[in-house]
Amino acid sequence: MKLLIMRKGGNYALGVKTNRGILPVDTASRELGQKVPTSMEELLQDADSNLKALGRLVAEAENKLSASLWLEEEQVEFAPCVTGPEKILCVGLNYKKHAIETNHPIPTSPVLFSKFANALSGHGQVVELPRVAREFDYEVELVIVMGKEAKEVREEEALSYVFGYSAGNDLSARDLQMKTSQWLLGKTCDGFAPVGPYLVTADEITDPNNLVLESRVNG
Repeated sequence: MKLLIMRKGGNYALGVKTNRGILPVDTASRELGQKVPTSMEELLQDADSNLKALGRLVAEAENKLSASLWLEEEQVEFAPCVTGPEKILCVGLNYKKHAIETNHPIPTSPVLFSKFANALSGHGQVVELPRVAREFDYEVELVIVMGKEAKEVREEEALSYVFGYSAGNDLSARDLQMKTSQWLLGKTCDGFAPVGPYLVTADEITDPNNLVLESRVNG
């Protein structure tokens, strides 16, 4: 299933991308009299059963609801596809070529840093660059959205805790980042974590290690 969050009347609303277009879940739920989660936070509270309920809603909507309830992508103002994460953990120097080009040694353990919720932004959203910085950079990343709490998990079970995947952009203000050994200052400026447009549920991704990530600048 391909999920999204859209801005709707000053609020966030959950949507599903289908063959007929984008279905606003709150509208479909109201029209069909089905109670399902209408936000990503609600959905993640009990991801397995809530996804099944959402799947039933989508199937019924495709059979019963008029085409006017579906939206085209151009009609949607995208929000970040996860709007209230407890943590945003990022892995630094995870591209070997990037480590080499920046003269950093290849890490033997993951280099972790954080971003905060203020850094989240949606697909197509304009990111205002901070006036106190001059050196900006971008990196396409695979975003892994956890579906349940994970602690002391065995490696072979780890992916069963993943709810889904999305695309992200790790924006950086390099001059701020390199002021100290801690990268936080240059990583968590407002809007510096665009995520989306869609969150693809884990059941649709058979091998997350076999995905193509691509970033383009000015085409």
